[in-house]
Amino acid sequence: MATQINIVSSISSLVQEIEKLLKDMQLNFYLEKRDDDKKEYIKIEDFKNLDNEIDKNYYAFYITSLPFDKEKDKSFFDDLFCVHVIEGLGGRETKNELENISMRIVSKTPDREIKSFLNALSKQLKNDDGYGMGIGPGSSSFYKNTFYKKDKVKNKTLWFDFKRKVQPIVIE
Repeated sequence: MATQINIVSSISSLVQEIEKLLKDMQLNFYLEKRDDDKKEYIKIEDFKNLDNEIDKNYYAFYITSLPFDKEKDKSFFDDLFCVHVIEGLGGRETKNELENISMRIVSKTPDREIKSFLNALSKQLKNDDGYGMGIGPGSSSFYKNTFYKKDKVKNKTLWFDFKRKVQPIVIE
């Protein structure tokens, strides 16, 4: 069972490709924005407007099997709610740079829908000719199992995290 997937692509591009999967599985998609100490959670239902929401305050995205009620649940990481959550970080894109997307199941005991989604996503990416697999340098399974969107990575500097640009990602 996949518990984490890394994908070098923009969040907008990835979401366009998985929109049908999200809708078929009746999953919810949220963005978290942070501005100083303020957090805001935005439910995205029309993915065509996603680019407008990815700005300097974008922090993370969440895919949930149940709707998030911030009055009841307070956080995506609350003990009773986290079994329904996949957290996604990254996916920012500039003209010359692209950030890795890291998606992980939050709970050690996730619900069936969350496990099914991540497995279906992994299968979809493996079967898509538009994606390659394996980045370097490194021989660990982390590097071998990282996906990258072939047309998105061309002529761009690739990073694991825009906030910590230590060493760029190299596609083997």
